[in-house]
Amino acid sequence: MKTKQEYLNALVNFDQLLSTILPILKTFPWDSSEAIITLKKEHLIDILDRYLHNALSATDLENWADAIECREDIAYETDYEDLINDIIFDLANPTLNDPLSPKTIEQ
Repeated sequence: MKTKQEYLNALVNFDQLLSTILPILKTFPWDSSEAIITLKKEHLIDILDRYLHNALSATDLENWADAIECREDIAYETDYEDLINDIIFDLANPTLNDPLSPKTIEQ
């Protein structure tokens, strides 16, 4: 069995289907006294680039961000914490913001 950190790493990198990762992560406690993994700007750039090259759909992108948003066990890269937080919020909540499209992502 893999560790929670390995599954969180798979989530941050989106290198497995969410339908595989999320049910397994639900078996671990949600609350965490400290972050186990850090989401870096490079992760975001990679995920957004995959979306722009049609490797991920808008729904994939929204669901990925929704799975990350508000997790206590995922920290955001220190120098980019506010930016990453804003981007994750926007991606996870397109009905509150602009709908996801290549144009909005490129902005």
